[in-house]
Parts: sequence; structure tokens; C-alpha cells
Amino acid sequence: MLGQEPARALPRQAPLGTAGADRAASGGVVLLLAALLFGGCAGVADVTGTATQTDLYQLRADITAVNQTAQRARTETEALAAQTEQRARERAAADEQRTQTLTERLETLTTAVSTLAARIDELTARVDLLNRQARIVPPPAPTPAPPVASA
Repeated sequence: MLGQEPARALPRQAPLGTAGADRAASGGVVLLLAALLFGGCAGVADVTGTATQTDLYQLRADITAVNQTAQRARTETEALAAQTEQRARERAAADEQRTQTLTERLETLTTAVSTLAARIDELTARVDLLNRQARIVPPPAPTPAPPVASA
């Protein structure tokens, strides 16, 4: 469809501004802008320099504090590691002592069980012997009971 056409110069008409005038105006603007920028630099540099030094002092203080905290943490960690190792060694020694005690008790119980097993074998042999002897010798004949008198 129909749309708007861009504006174009009409024939036989000159533009309102000339190229020379535009350059002169833009040059003046550039000079004015440069004067404004460089005119206030000395004051800003002083303020910025002071702020930068203050920031550096603050950063140095923060870094020192962080280093001290890290050193303290490292020292505490090493102390805790040493304590943990000591406790582990103590526990290992106590466990070894308990193991040795239990081993000794187990050996004592094994000896007692062996002694009891030998005693049971001995008693079983005696019972077998008595059973064989009982089969060889007949039991004595029962004697008749005397008659009971009635009254």
C-alpha cells in the first residue's frame, strides 16, 4: 500500500545551513567541552587520589586481618589434628589391650573346654566298662520275702 516517502530537497532550494558554519559550530562546541572537562580535573584528581589512598589503606588492613584469621585457623586446625591423632593412638592402644585380654580369656576357655571334654571321655569309658561288667555278672536272684503274720 502507500506509505510515507522520505523528505527530500526541493529543486532550486538551498539548504538552510552551510557546511562551513556547521564545522565552526561543532569546533566551538568541542573547545567548550574540552575546557569544561580539563578545567575541573585538578580538583577531581586530588579527591580521587585521596580516596584511592584511603581505599588502599583499608584494603591493606583487611588483608592483614584476613591473614591473621587464616593463621589462627591454621594453628587451630593443626592443634585439632594433633589432638585427633593422639586420641586415635590412645583408642588403638586401648583396643589392642582389649583384644589381648579377650584372646587370653578365649585361650583359658578353650583349655577349660578341652579339660571338660577329656573328663567326659573318661566318664563315658567308665560307664561303658560298668555296663559290660553288668552284662557278664548276672544279677543275684531275688530272695523270697518272708510271709507276713496276720494278727
